[in-house]
Amino acid sequence: MANGIDLEKFKNKAKLKDRYAKQLQRLQAEGRATDSIELAVNAAVANLAKTEASSLVIYGEPQSGKTEMMICLTAKLLDEGHSTIVHLMNDSVDLLTQNLKRFKASGLAPGPRGLSELLKSSESQSPQELVVFCKKNSRDLENLIGRLKCDGKIVVIDDEADYATPNAKINQGTKTKINELVGKLIGDNGHYIGVTATTARLNLNNTLENDTAKWVRFKSHSKYTGQDVFFPLNKKVAYRRTLLPQGASPEEARSALVRFLVTVAYLNSHVNGKDDNDLGSPVWIGDSRVSVAAESSINKATVALDKGEMSFGMFDYSPDLDGIVISDQKSVETLKKLREKVGNEALPTFLIDYIQATSPDGAESLAIHTASSIEGYQQSANQEAITRTKGFIGNPQLELKKFPKAVHHIKVLYNANGKARLFYKFKGSLQFIQNLNDKVSSS
Repeated sequence: MANGIDLEKFKNKAKLKDRYAKQLQRLQAEGRATDSIELAVNAAVANLAKTEASSLVIYGEPQSGKTEMMICLTAKLLDEGHSTIVHLMNDSVDLLTQNLKRFKASGLAPGPRGLSELLKSSESQSPQELVVFCKKNSRDLENLIGRLKCDGKIVVIDDEADYATPNAKINQGTKTKINELVGKLIGDNGHYIGVTATTARLNLNNTLENDTAKWVRFKSHSKYTGQDVFFPLNKKVAYRRTLLPQGASPEEARSALVRFLVTVAYLNSHVNGKDDNDLGSPVWIGDSRVSVAAESSINKATVALDKGEMSFGMFDYSPDLDGIVISDQKSVETLKKLREKVGNEALPTFLIDYIQATSPDGAESLAIHTASSIEGYQQSANQEAITRTKGFIGNPQLELKKFPKAVHHIKVLYNANGKARLFYKFKGSLQFIQNLNDKVSSS
């Protein structure tokens, strides 16, 4: 302005900068590694920028430093121009207080507020930027929505996202109250970031239309000890381990818990864990004893509950794959050769490791079948995506006379367009659950 005060100029000068860099510096000054945090934060922000409104999930191991990651993510989002960040917490005053205290101690600006603190302030005093914490209950969410009036883009960061947020009435054509209110809070142009260590329910429920292609893995830091340290598939453990028999007594369970806690303390004090491999494909495994997610939360319109059958990423079909298969149809080395040919997304390393670790009759436990076309399945199969609700592999495809002891079956199926998928069938009581929406969007 020529004869007045340029308010926008002063506002721009007053804007805080480099908050994300300062949070990283704070952690590094405390001797903490920030590589995993930087990878997750940068990937999440990049994925949010791809669409006008989006929903994604950041997932990682339990107790692996997700709170510090969320502090850094909040700082990065503020630096990127997102002015309103809402953190949703479980409906617990203690948990809310604990997390709010950690955020404030980080020196993040603007200073994070609890909902009660926000409601006490005058509505006329609308800050340029806001970081607010809210419990996931209907009263608090309604009060927050009323105060914010859902004005402008809001970024919702949902801690323990698998709690309360998924729609448990998905198959009834309606919504649970919390699910409805979280959706209303996000609005038409906001962003949703779910943070959790247990992602199955969010995927199988299609919670807030989250897209697995945008999911971000928060890798554990180098000193983290978790399932791959305590229960490795293909190597000896470096500590004592006692497996309880079925129907063990309460005394044995208590003794096992004490041994576990002592071992955790030892490993956390003296042993560094290793970085996890990226397992990629969202396939959930359950059986008669272990449920992947509550049945009411599984969207039956898009989720396939395959009795022991699952598939992986699509690839270009080549007839010479059968040449690799025929060389030795019972060898894990054949699987490794196939993986080199089709890639890790089509045949993940973890599947080969699992087969190696769970083959009771050695080579006789594995059967690698030659490829087949799905053209004969006609309309009962999705010819383009190479999926079928009833599955593709039955007794004829298992070749039981040729492979009588096989429990692991591998078969490539291809369509008329020259595309193929590798299918894995376990001959037993396992159930593999996949969201078919993910396959269609990735094909």
